[in-house]
Amino acid sequence: MVKIFPIQLDFTSISGVFFDFDGVLVDSVDLKLLAYEEIFSPYGSEAVKEIRDYHLKNGGIDRYRKIEYVLTKMGLPLSLKDNLADSFAHLVKEKVIASDSITPGLNLAMELHSKDIPSFIVSGTPEIELREIVERRNWSSLFTGVYGSPDTKETIVNRLIEKYNLIRNQCVFLGDAQTDFLCAQNTKLWFIGITEAFRDIP
Repeated sequence: MVKIFPIQLDFTSISGVFFDFDGVLVDSVDLKLLAYEEIFSPYGSEAVKEIRDYHLKNGGIDRYRKIEYVLTKMGLPLSLKDNLADSFAHLVKEKVIASDSITPGLNLAMELHSKDIPSFIVSGTPEIELREIVERRNWSSLFTGVYGSPDTKETIVNRLIEKYNLIRNQCVFLGDAQTDFLCAQNTKLWFIGITEAFRDIP
């Protein structure tokens, strides 16, 4: 059964920690929302409303699925998907790298690193882009591994637990979206929710 941990952890009982990226290690959620709104603005206010609502309700889903959802909902050609995703990536990446925010998640990652506790980034961001951001922010040494889409978070978590012989009931997922909570639930991990996003969790 999944429960919501307090932010304070008993490090002696932790086997491994999985971090979402956006909103957990870097404060980029609002930045990404603005980027989504910008790429859909040429298609009208209804398209902007659709991407805004879908993004806010599905924070952990990768950009391609979000863009495809709105294109389908609005009856727009799916052939636009790749160009819109490229535009989104261009708008967001440099700003994420340049962000000087320090989050509770980042502080925890530093403490885990100092205690040699395995920790991993598991994100809906495309893996190649995610690793570039982490490297350019000089965070690579903090994490045992950095993983993103196209694999799902559940697939990644299950693979890493097996690879590193981690104990599920001694592992924690740190996230800020409903998809993170569901990933923890479906992979039988403990869960830490660090923002107001969890007021709608049943």
